[in-house]
Amino acid sequence: MGEVSLTGVPQPNQVLNLSSAPTGTPLTVLSTPADPDVSARLLALGWRLGAQIAVVRRSGGGARVIELSGARVAIGGPLARHLAVKVVA
Repeated sequence: MGEVSLTGVPQPNQVLNLSSAPTGTPLTVLSTPADPDVSARLLALGWRLGAQIAVVRRSGGGARVIELSGARVAIGGPLARHLAVKVVA
């Protein structure tokens, strides 16, 4: 998904899946979950196309804790691998 930085530092406008996004980097949401139930739950929490988020913590198995609309939300690894985000320019 997107170009890979050779320095390991995310580049502005680089597209990543949420599970590969580094902590503390401002991100823009590019996709919503395909599952309507999961999508509705995340929508209720503020997950929308264009929303600004940041990964707060990375956990084993690809799980991520993100800052979203002023709240912290845990996203499981399998879901995080299917959500596209872009590094804010």
